[in-house]
Amino acid sequence: MAKRGETGRQAAYKKRKPWVRLLEFARRRCNDQDPESKNYAHYFEKGIECHLTLGELEVIWKRDNAHLLTRPSLDRKDANEHYTYENCRVVEWLINVQLPHGGPNPFAEDSMAEFT
Repeated sequence: MAKRGETGRQAAYKKRKPWVRLLEFARRRCNDQDPESKNYAHYFEKGIECHLTLGELEVIWKRDNAHLLTRPSLDRKDANEHYTYENCRVVEWLINVQLPHGGPNPFAEDSMAEFT
């Protein structure tokens, strides 16, 4: 079933390519210029930008086996840096919301493997 404002064709596309949704969310967070929004202080005000392309996110999705996750979430390894291919990975949402977001992620690539 399509969400409000979304055609059936768009919904089917997102089902076939679920990484599209993650890219939309990242871009929305970075471009939110409403000072009342919770995203504003964490993204727009800090100058965090989304430099990911759809193709890059597809590679990240497949590299990180995101299809195996219950609720995939796009994580920036260093929360002070932009959304780039080198700085992003897909992890379980529940793990992502528990990670510290004030600087470089204390979890090394290898230690995250048990969560993804």
